[in-house]
This record gives sequence, C-alpha cells and structure tokens, in this order.
Amino acid sequence: MLNLFANYNEQAELLYHSLQAAGYSHPTVVLEDNGFLPAEVESPYKYFVEATQRSTTGKPCFFNQVKVPALWEIKGDAKGAGVYYLDEKRANINYHYPKDRRLVERVTWLDRQGNARFVEHYNQDGWIFAKTSYNLLHEAITTAYFTQSGQEVIVENHITHDVTLNFQGKIYNFPTKLDFVLYYLNFRHFELDRIFYNSLALPFMVVLRLPQNGSDVLFWQEGLGDQVPGNMQLIFNNQARRTKKIVVTNEEVYQKLRSLVGHNQRKLIKYLPYVYQVFRHNLLRPVSFTLTNTDNLLNFEELLKAAPDITFNVAALTNMSNKLLDLLKYPNVILYPNANQARLNLLWQGADIYLDLNVGEEVNNASRKAFENNMLILGFENSVHDDKLVDPESIYATPNYKALGKKLNEIANKPNLMKDLLLKQTKAARAANISKYKNILD
Repeated sequence: MLNLFANYNEQAELLYHSLQAAGYSHPTVVLEDNGFLPAEVESPYKYFVEATQRSTTGKPCFFNQVKVPALWEIKGDAKGAGVYYLDEKRANINYHYPKDRRLVERVTWLDRQGNARFVEHYNQDGWIFAKTSYNLLHEAITTAYFTQSGQEVIVENHITHDVTLNFQGKIYNFPTKLDFVLYYLNFRHFELDRIFYNSLALPFMVVLRLPQNGSDVLFWQEGLGDQVPGNMQLIFNNQARRTKKIVVTNEEVYQKLRSLVGHNQRKLIKYLPYVYQVFRHNLLRPVSFTLTNTDNLLNFEELLKAAPDITFNVAALTNMSNKLLDLLKYPNVILYPNANQARLNLLWQGADIYLDLNVGEEVNNASRKAFENNMLILGFENSVHDDKLVDPESIYATPNYKALGKKLNEIANKPNLMKDLLLKQTKAARAANISKYKNILD
C-alpha cells in the first residue's frame, strides 16, 4: 500500500494523520516537495538527493539569516520580508507556514525592473535545496535540486517538461515528470497493489499508468462545480479500473457529487471525514486562552467586563502594543508577550476555553490545536478562523458581544454546560472514528 499525495498541504496533513490514527501506516509519497516534509514523508526529490549525499540535520533559516551582498539590508515583519539595496527592493522572502515563525521557505530574487529572475528554495534544515529560474515573461524555466554541498542531482525543465537525474554515476533523462515518478516508484520497490491518492492531476496519471491489478481509492478533498471533473468521469465510466472508491471528506461536497451522477455510479462514492486526535480531557475550568499576532481582538475589553469569573490568557509570539498592555488594569486578564514554545505548551494545557478573537491570519494553526486539546472554541463571525471545528451556536455576530459574555458567565458557574457544548462541538466538526475508516477502506 502507498499514500500518493500531490503535495503536503493542510488537507493532505489531515488525511495523513487520519489514516495513521486508523492504523494505515504504509509509506507516504508527496510529488511536490517544499523542503518542509515530515521525516516520515518522502518525495522523489528528497529521496534521490539524500541517497546521493546524506545531509546534516539543522534548523530552518530565520528571515534575517538569508545571505545577502555587503551593504544590502533585510527588512521584515510577521507576514514577509524583503532584501533591499538602499531603497531598491531586490528580493522577496516568503515564510513557511505558520508565517509568524518567520522561517524562510523561498527567496525570490528580482532584477532592477522588479522581475523575478530566480527563486532559492530553502528546506527545514536551513539550506538551499532547489533553485528555479524564470524568464522575462514570468515563466518558470527550470528547477534544479541539490545536495547540501551543492551537487546538482535533478533538473526539471518546465518548458520541455523533461526531467534529468544524475544518480549513482549515470545520467537519466525522462521525457515527462510522470515517467520520472514511475521510475522512482519502481526503484523504491513500493507495494503498489493499493494506492490512496488525493488528486486528479499527477497522482491520478500515475495510477492510470500502473498495472490493472490494483484496488485504489481517490480521496476527494476539494470542492465541486456544476459538473463532475473530467478525470473523475473516467473513474465513473470504468476507464480507471484500479480506482474502486471515491472517498469525499466534506459532507456538502459528498451530497453534491451524488447529485451529479447516476444511481449506479453513487455506489463508488463514500463520505469519510477526518479523524482528529484529542490529546487530553477538558477539565471544565473557567480559563480561556487566545493566541494572537495582532492587538485587534474583537470586543475583548467588553468581554473582560462582562465575564469577570473567566480568566483570560492572551499570548503573542512578539511584543504587545500598549492597546493590549493597558488591559492589565482588569484583574481577570493575563498577558504573555514574546511567548516561547514552552510557555505556549503550558497555556494550551492550562485552559479549557479557546476564544478565537484575533482578526487577521491565524497563529500556529490555533483552532486545530484548540480542538485537539479538547477546548471549547468560541468567537465571532469576523474572527473565527476554522468554522469547521466550531459549533455554529458558538459563533456570535460581531456586535453581539453581550451574548458571548453571558455565555462565558454561564460556563463559569455551570461546568456541566461546558460538557454539553463540547458534545455539540464534536458533532459539528463531523469527526470520524477509527472504526468508520476501517469499515469503508477495508
């Protein structure tokens, strides 16, 4: 068996951990490598580069550690950074998610007219593992992959679509990326009798090229338009015979897909949401936590006044503005500026309510961490970051802070109410259990 994912984004990570929790611990291969793959997840690029030269384990590159010419300057904030020569911007620095950690994933170098000329791709060990060159039409020309010492191992030509591999003293040329991936899968001797894949692009093309004696599953993690995608039609028309099931992770998309196909085709479609890990019990304490990278917390002062029996913990990874510091005049608020990971771990463990109040980008995937810590998540329509994990009744209209304050007071004085709200939250999240995975996939 094999997981074959297009990339390792948040959706792929959720699927990976769900399969792991359900006991499907077979290898996982990702076909696009951003340099930050978990140790147990492989890509063709990662494998051939590491097989050529084992790299040393290091730390990700912090934004101000990017090497720049003398007299050039790096300026950045929590969203991104740039490289400047006097007032002229010469590079954009893009962070790996979560952005507030300011860890470098890509540096796009610019010519004097502001055109991207090449991109340096950094990995989680802090060195440049790939470089992509661009032409003046803003088209990617080639991407080369390197060992830590700079030896070129793979070159992918985005114009001609061929891939060249320099491996074990030989040069291999593959006419397409698909051919390169098939060679890699064969070289690695993976068991290809059953593949779980999550994309109708390259992973689906791989499945089509494999021998027919297989029993594959497409996990559909995307939305749908008014028609069944063309490649998915091949599955319904029995032209992709290895694929025996289409598992949809979103219930609304599942119902829509069923409405777009005939009765007999519906037998292929299954609904299977994610398995969310829950690490601890909720102790029903009247203690809340909010993680933010901004001082824009919706109706926060009003909630402090309305719910005096709730302890409000607020942490930031950076300094806090006077707007937040001035709130220390209230006895039920505790602020943690420049919170390190050890402090954050204590805060996640020490609170049973997560107030999702910060406007803007979410910090450190906080909603999912709150859910996995079995915390009751509450917030406003304009602040909740992941409404899939929140009971709709726990999301309040932004002007209706009095209702949220009243609910917090009720929770503080009636701990059993929090139990009921947690049950509703779990139901709203539509989390699957392990037995459901086995019933559908076995």
